[in-house]
Amino acid sequence: MRKALLLVAVFAVALMGAANATGTSNVGHTVKIERLQPVDHSAVHGFVVLRQLQHGSFVAVLAFGLQPNTEYGSFYYTDGDCDENPEEVGTFASNSFGVGFVSAVIDEDVDEVGSVSVRTPDYSVLFACADTSD
Repeated sequence: MRKALLLVAVFAVALMGAANATGTSNVGHTVKIERLQPVDHSAVHGFVVLRQLQHGSFVAVLAFGLQPNTEYGSFYYTDGDCDENPEEVGTFASNSFGVGFVSAVIDEDVDEVGSVSVRTPDYSVLFACADTSD
């Protein structure tokens, strides 16, 4: 349980880091927080945070319900269904409690990201999707 709480704390620190990474006061006001929804009865759920930066966006994914000590990949898309034009956010390993975290700065603006997923690193299985298109 402590490791899961530590990951939540790291998630919060990463978000604060993204806030500080913005170079001007008018940048970084666009923030989206969306829920990862399980796909095909998976147990995977969590949160996705997108924050506009001066150049590109900060993306953070916090996932629960993963298989412990397993590699996963996170991808972002232009559509709201975790399907079109996938680009990798990054790969990550879940901890022994089935919790995983990944973050990255991507080239696209927040309004260009339609969804974010958690998948197998080889892209073959979709576990969860967050629609960020609204």
